Amino acid sequence: MEHIDFISILFDLCAGIVYLIFCFILFIIGKFVYHLKNRKIEIDSELVKKDNVAFAITMGGYYLGLIMAIGGALLGPNNWILDEPISVIENLEILIMHLLNLVVYGVMAIVFLIPASGLTVHLRGNSMISLFPLQ
Repeated sequence: MEHIDFISILFDLCAGIVYLIFCFILFIIGKFVYHLKNRKIEIDSELVKKDNVAFAITMGGYYLGLIMAIGGALLGPNNWILDEPISVIENLEILIMHLLNLVVYGVMAIVFLIPASGLTVHLRGNSMISLFPLQ
């Protein structure tokens, strides 16, 4: 019968919760920065009252890109699968390194996605689509 290491199971569970919290924090920061960048646009009015599908696609694309970037940082090159058991201190060092990578790549994703989302919002009036009537 195999020996079950409850400490490593508990550590992995806690690490998963910490990762989840960091991902939510990064997403909320990205959402806040998006709203700060587009503060002239009333998002509720665009989505609910005006039923602006183009703005909904732009905003949804930004959020999807943010989720993909954070998920990519989360599943990045770091690997939790090790051949030999390691101590709790080494596990904590690895966790801190992974969280730093997650924060760095998450912030980079927010920085790179904001100009792209702003570009689509500001170019929608100057695009060729505006040359054609909607009727």
